[in-house]
Amino acid sequence: MGKKISQSGFVATGWHKTTVPNTVVGTLVDDKTYPDPTYATNLKSFPGMNYSSATFFANQDMPDGSPFKCSWWVAK
Repeated sequence: MGKKISQSGFVATGWHKTTVPNTVVGTLVDDKTYPDPTYATNLKSFPGMNYSSATFFANQDMPDGSPFKCSWWVAK
C-alpha cells in the first residue's frame, strides 16, 4: 500500500484532513465526523463507549481482551 500512496497522482478521496500533532479521535471531532465529546452525553455515541451511566465509570468491569482489564478487579 505504501508504494501506491507515495505515487504522484494518488487520489485520497474519503480520507480525513488533519493537523499534526493530533489523535485519530481528535481528527474525527475536528472534521465533525464525531460530535464534541465534552458536550452533554456526546462521548457515549463514540464507538466502544457503551458503558452504563448507572454506575461510576471507573468502577465498571472491562470486557474480556481489553488491555485495561485487571485480573484482580471485581466489579460491583
